Amino acid sequence: MTRPPPDDAPAPAREPGAVRWTATAIAVAVAFLLAFNAASPRSWTAQLPPGPGALLARRLADGWWTATNRLGLAAPRAALVRAWEAATAARFSAPARRPPEAPTGQP
Repeated sequence: MTRPPPDDAPAPAREPGAVRWTATAIAVAVAFLLAFNAASPRSWTAQLPPGPGALLARRLADGWWTATNRLGLAAPRAALVRAWEAATAARFSAPARRPPEAPTGQP
């Protein structure tokens, strides 16, 4: 059983601004992904089961994707997708294998 701390014990120190820093980092990441990765929400909403909420989500995602495409924000993602597809489509010939050498009888 542990004892509670005495009443005069100092409170644990908290880093000032830690919550603000974390919230800012999350907000920047969300803004970056919304701006440069609009194809992912569009793809996700296309997989939703039919319904009024899904229809609205699809319309919003399609509109956002169109807007970011017009601004050229989709170009970096499209370039990465093309590079990835080229890399996965690359075929490398296997190096010629030499036949195993016969044992010489010496250790």
